[in-house]
Amino acid sequence: MDEIIISTKTIKEWEQVVKTAQGNGYRWGSGRRGHITENWYEYKENSCIFLLRHDITYGSSGFCGIGDIITAQEYLIKYGSGEKINQPKTIMNKLNLMMKCLLDKDTQLLYKAHYLNGDLELTEKGKQALNTILFLANKEELLKMAKEELEEELGEDK
Repeated sequence: MDEIIISTKTIKEWEQVVKTAQGNGYRWGSGRRGHITENWYEYKENSCIFLLRHDITYGSSGFCGIGDIITAQEYLIKYGSGEKINQPKTIMNKLNLMMKCLLDKDTQLLYKAHYLNGDLELTEKGKQALNTILFLANKEELLKMAKEELEEELGEDK
């Protein structure tokens, strides 16, 4: 984990990400302790937390272009307790004008539901959903393969 950039849309996300990062050995670059929630108010819903080497720092999402940005939810699931954050409906992943113009409605919906990230790649949530779809669509074939494999194992044991 050399560099992680996390978008925090609410102060609750900010607090949970900082708490998790500190639990994973990160410390504020300034040497201060705690969640330092007053920093969130500087950029509010445009706040990003930067985890660089073992330091925590922050900035505006406008300056987050130096790497891949993940959501607070993705960070907490991957590096934390797996605890999900209930996000207010009013702040739900607003699309910028360029994305609204370039993306079809289906892709916009996948982005808003956190199945795609800003690079239009599958998020962990999107990958899990796709795996579920693939499993359900191919369950019979998977069962057939499992039965064949077990029969081969039983035949070799004799």
